[in-house]
Amino acid sequence: MSVSIAVAQARSDTKAYEPFDGLDTVLAGDPAARVAWLRTHSGGQGVLYTGMFTAQPSTFRYSFSGDESLHVLDGDLDVAVDGGPMVTLGPGDIASFPKGAVSTWTIRAPLRKFLRHLRLTRRSAMACVVKEIIPFRLPLGAKTDEFLALCRQVREEQEKLGINPVSRGPQPSARGS
Repeated sequence: MSVSIAVAQARSDTKAYEPFDGLDTVLAGDPAARVAWLRTHSGGQGVLYTGMFTAQPSTFRYSFSGDESLHVLDGDLDVAVDGGPMVTLGPGDIASFPKGAVSTWTIRAPLRKFLRHLRLTRRSAMACVVKEIIPFRLPLGAKTDEFLALCRQVREEQEKLGINPVSRGPQPSARGS
């Protein structure tokens, strides 16, 4: 049986940009944010978004709906993470931000970056929880308190992954994307 492998390819100087509406709030200027998607799916767990992103000098709020890593190709900017550090980035700099981080971006020179954004789906998030919990399976005849401790551990893992144990779905992001 042969397997078909699709490879996504583009140039960093692509002109295939579309408007990006995933910013929370624009505080100053007009970012005219645009993105050229290279990939918007995954063969593994979750959804993998990769592509080129551009924005003009401005200040805006942005919430990370998934883990995101980026490589700045052009530009000069500060990313201030609420409750965390402020990072100054320029050409050649690489940074990575965790899912759930809320930030303020101040772009001083036109920005062009390559981004990798991973968002777990409900099914892949649960698979991660199960994968982490399997080594802690209870032996036959385990006591009630051991079972309850395991349930607490599963609930903590669900919270870390943004899974609402009541609805059994991912927590909605502030951007809705």
